[in-house]
Order: sequence, then structure tokens, then C-alpha cells
Amino acid sequence: DVIDWFPFDEVVDLPDGFLSYDSVLYGVCDELQMQPWEIDEKDPEHRSIALKYYHEYVLYEHQLGKLDKHVRPSFFVYCQGYMTGAYVCRRFAICFDIPFLALENTSDETRLLWENVSGVSVNRTLARNYFWRMQDICSEEQVMGYCRDKIRNIRSNKLEEHVSGEALLGARNRPFLLYLGQVYTDTSLLFSSLRELTPEVVVQALSKQADELGMDLVVKLHPKEDGSNSSMAKVPYDRLSYRKLLSVLSNEELVRVIIDYDNRFDTYQLIQDASLVVTINSQAGLEGALFGKPVVTCGYGNYTDLGFTYECTNPEELRESVNAGLCRSSAKAQEDYRLACFYDYIYFQHYCVKKTANELLRLICTKCL
Repeated sequence: DVIDWFPFDEVVDLPDGFLSYDSVLYGVCDELQMQPWEIDEKDPEHRSIALKYYHEYVLYEHQLGKLDKHVRPSFFVYCQGYMTGAYVCRRFAICFDIPFLALENTSDETRLLWENVSGVSVNRTLARNYFWRMQDICSEEQVMGYCRDKIRNIRSNKLEEHVSGEALLGARNRPFLLYLGQVYTDTSLLFSSLRELTPEVVVQALSKQADELGMDLVVKLHPKEDGSNSSMAKVPYDRLSYRKLLSVLSNEELVRVIIDYDNRFDTYQLIQDASLVVTINSQAGLEGALFGKPVVTCGYGNYTDLGFTYECTNPEELRESVNAGLCRSSAKAQEDYRLACFYDYIYFQHYCVKKTANELLRLICTKCL
């Protein structure tokens, strides 16, 4: 009924700086299957799509304003923080100093991520604060035992969208670098990646470096892109990342690079066999560190810059980080593994909560009331 009475005709054009509204930017990127820096505020098609999501934003804002005239919400609980409804609630809560709780699934289907400071549960969380808080408190024996058990049972408790294929790559004459892809228009990429290190740029740079090093490059793309629709615009992914790579890789590179675009290969076997793992900020990068592999990250993530990954912000730094990871000492490898184990244990066992109704209710009571 709110949609029926809402005066859409009053919203005739976009405001200046409309891409500063994260929900609008997310919608446009998701529908056009582009990165934020590719969106042109003056392009008629881009503006038309942006207007649709700005209308949605204004509608939610009016709905919330109407509710607030009768009773002010005591707290907000929502998912993620970038979808339109959640984005409006977050802005309203911050402006009026109302408690909120942002929720998110994790790679473990039994655990739930939460955030109550930034209001964004995608790479803007309290995870590193919990790591710093608990690092010196947790028992090393308990942490290491937990991580050994986790690796042994790594395929259990996975969300369906994260389940990989079972085929093996097979024996190879050369060692290989492994790039772990993500959903191209997922918010973890759209709002945490770098313009200088898009997935296409990273794969191209790794292809060249691998060839120079006498190594192969294996690209494992996200299984969700094969047969699923996007979260915001509901458009088919249709192997989006693969199509992006096909548009930039040369014929020679396409012959040389092994691209798993249809989720054939076992992700964990690939990680175990790789010499080094590269990702933008995928949770699978953390799993790579738990397998004892050097991990290079090319964007901001919950586990980056904590001492057990190699970070880069441009292609030159990517090259240096790959070389550093491949040449790391045994002592550095042991320390990287130790820190990764502590982070993973603290993240899943002390920060995230069990995904049950009782735990969610307890979380709301302790964080919002």
C-alpha cells in the first residue's frame, strides 16, 4: 500500500553525487555488471538505472519516516548493509544514534557474522579488533588442534554456494600459482577492491609472471557465477568473471592459463598443490593460509594486513609480493601459519556466533538492548 500512494513523480531526477549512495552504486554495478569506477554519472543508460535504485532508496526512506512519526525504532537488525532497505536503516540509525546489528553468512554454514559499529558486515567488521583482543589470551594448543581438525574436515559445514567440484587437476610438469576468484559484483569486491588491481589485471599480471618463472597459472572462479542470479538486480551471472577474462586475455594466454569456470576442480586440492595463492580478499585466501601456503591479497579484507599475508596495491607490488611469498623462509612460513590459525580460531569461535535462533536473540539482547 505504501508503493501505491508514494509520489514517484516528485522524484524526477537524480541528486548531485548520487553514486555516493552505496545502495544506488551497488544496484547500478550489479545490473550493468561493472566495477564502481566504470560507472559514468553522465551516461544516459547508467543514469536511468541509477534513477530506479534511487527511487527505491527514497521509497524506503519515506516508509521509515512514516513509521518514525508513530514510534521510533529501538534498534535495527538487517543483513549486509548495502541492499537498499538495510542501507536506509543504517543511515537512519547512525543519524539518530539508534543501535543496529548487521548480519552476514560466513563460509561456514553454522556460523553467523555480526557488526554493530560500522553497520556493514562485509569487510568493515570488528574481526581484526577481536583478533588483537584475543590473540594473547587463547591457548596455542587449543588453537592448533582446532585448525588441524578444520583442515581435516574442511569440506563439511560449507554453504552450498561455496561447495567446489571434485575433479583433480592431475599431475603437472611445472608448479603453479593459484588465483581464487570471487563473484565479480559481490559487495566484497565492489567496495573493497582497487582500481589498479581488478580481477582481470591480476590474472593478466600473474599469467605473465608465472610464465617468466617457469610456472603455470590456475584460475579457480567462484562456483556461484555458474548458474546463479545476482543479489541486487537478479540478473544471471552467466559466468561473468570468465567473460571478463575472455575479453582481456590474449589467445596465447588463454592456451597457457587453466581457468576453472564451471566448478570442475576441487578447490582444496588446488590449494594443497599450489605453490602460492592469490586472491582479492576471498575467505578462501584465509583457508589457503591454513594449508600453509603463502597468500597474496589484492584488496582490503577482514584478514589482510595482520602479518600472515602479503599485500599489494598495484601490479608492481603484486609482482614483488609473489616473489616474496615464493621465497619466504621456513621460519616465516611457520609464523604465517601460526598467525593464520589464531585469526581463524578467533574469527569463527569468538567473533562469529552459532547460527541458531537462541544465539541470534542473545546477540540482539547484548548488542542492541
